[in-house]
Amino acid sequence: MRIALRAATIGLQVAALWAIDGVSNLLVAYLHIPLPGSMVGCLLLFLLLSLRVVRLAWFEQGANWLLAQLLLFFVPSAVGVIQYRHLVWADGWRLFAVMAIGTLLVMGLSGLIAERVPHPAGLPVAGSAAESILAARSNSLRRSTPPTETAAKTPPEKEGRQP
Repeated sequence: MRIALRAATIGLQVAALWAIDGVSNLLVAYLHIPLPGSMVGCLLLFLLLSLRVVRLAWFEQGANWLLAQLLLFFVPSAVGVIQYRHLVWADGWRLFAVMAIGTLLVMGLSGLIAERVPHPAGLPVAGSAAESILAARSNSLRRSTPPTETAAKTPPEKEGRQP
């Protein structure tokens, strides 16, 4: 019974995500938006979540299931690569260069955005890697240096000795 309930929940959530995708494709076609429908769907879902029209819990299990099945969505691409093997041999270095540069750009921009996006209250905020390293180094330096004297010595003339 529990497995059936979980499967039904995931099915409904995937159907809801699919409905958002369908609505966004209709919007793109009707309004002649020069963007892919899937991108408009992601923006629409982001807007709905940001404005708290919908809750993350309404989509979370379905989205996690789709992510777990992501490899299956790339099977047609792999079959296409096998079908056009001669192109891969002739221009494979260009394909690899584009994939490598694209991956580096996505990773770099994702890191920059993650550092600059405000985090919800109550969650720990991690600074940049450089800030973390500097903070750890200054903490270790503070622990390794002996404490400084805070009380100044009394000058000899005040001790009762005359110069």
